[in-house]
Amino acid sequence: MAARDENDRLKDGTLPDDPTADSEEMSGSKGATVHKFPKLNKEQKRQKELLQSLVTTNKYIRANWSNNGKPLPRKGKPSDKSLESYEWSLAVRLVQAGIDEEEVLVQELCNRPDGSVQSGKCDVADVRDIVTEAISLVKIQNSSFRPDHVSMTNSNPRTFEFTVGNKKFTVSSSQLADPKKYALCHLDATGHLPDIPTKAGDEWTTLVNSWLGDAEIVELPLEANLGYQLKRLTIDLLELMPKGEFVPDLKSGMKIPYGDRFAFDQTELRRRVNRALDRHEEAKRNDYCNLLRELGCESSTLVLPVDTKGSEKKKCRVWLTPEVWPYLGDFEPEPERQLELDLGPDSTNPSPLRPDAEDAQPSPPPDAGETEMPTCQLEDSQDENGTEHTRV
Repeated sequence: MAARDENDRLKDGTLPDDPTADSEEMSGSKGATVHKFPKLNKEQKRQKELLQSLVTTNKYIRANWSNNGKPLPRKGKPSDKSLESYEWSLAVRLVQAGIDEEEVLVQELCNRPDGSVQSGKCDVADVRDIVTEAISLVKIQNSSFRPDHVSMTNSNPRTFEFTVGNKKFTVSSSQLADPKKYALCHLDATGHLPDIPTKAGDEWTTLVNSWLGDAEIVELPLEANLGYQLKRLTIDLLELMPKGEFVPDLKSGMKIPYGDRFAFDQTELRRRVNRALDRHEEAKRNDYCNLLRELGCESSTLVLPVDTKGSEKKKCRVWLTPEVWPYLGDFEPEPERQLELDLGPDSTNPSPLRPDAEDAQPSPPPDAGETEMPTCQLEDSQDENGTEHTRV
């Protein structure tokens, strides 16, 4: 086989234009790494000029180019400020601006002065992966269905309301996490299936996160939060729970005094809480134990009497209430105040209902225009038949 000369290598792109720079990279004057890439065609050169223009005219691209501004989240993860994150943010914004040539994006991001490649954090292959992923993401966003408006509540669990045209429908968290379940909700509300991925995965996660990034947050009261409902029910039930003395009382739904606290049975209390909730909102054992700890309750083992005789005692695994319940944020706590009743004129206790004699104000005199009512006198008499009569 004949040896291939430089002309052949130049035709198939394996040799750079500059015959003196036949390596993939070389060092610049300031120590920066200059990468050599294949020649760009006419369309790629046009996009390169557009990219360089966007770096100076677009404020978001200009900020990310200098590693400033908040980077875009990637694969549903919260954005950080690493160099790789800024490469991702730049790639997405540039593709959205119309630069979809992979080679142009790779070359410009690799040669970015403050980029991850020049700093040695990433290599060309890493940047190419970022660019490929960004092009795929923007392609999904442009080709797939996008609702006109999305709102979500700040409750736990959350609910999501979608607006498509003049139709509105609500989905739960579990329905939104599954594209098939979401498609059914969309079909029932609008009468047609949306153009979305058919399987849960990176594409569906990316698409949903792009919807939720612009979603309106609907503020709901604390009553809409399941955690708050469980805490409020727990406190109310324990406050109303009757007091007992013996071990069987715990299983009967009673609480036993223990100093300034009360011992209670967690299983019985959780059963009563679940009975007050909707069926699909039942509290599981592990979750409810964690909720009790958040309220300040503690798990403990006490030795309690079994019956009235007191001769037999038994170790019991119980939960203890806190001395003071935590503030749940549902109302402003009022200062403690004591209302004392009026016990009569001989009472020595001051009462807000009856001022003391020294603090009492004299009654104002009647007005001059008022007429005093006359006093009536009653006279009793008896007639000759012995019948009594009263005369005014």
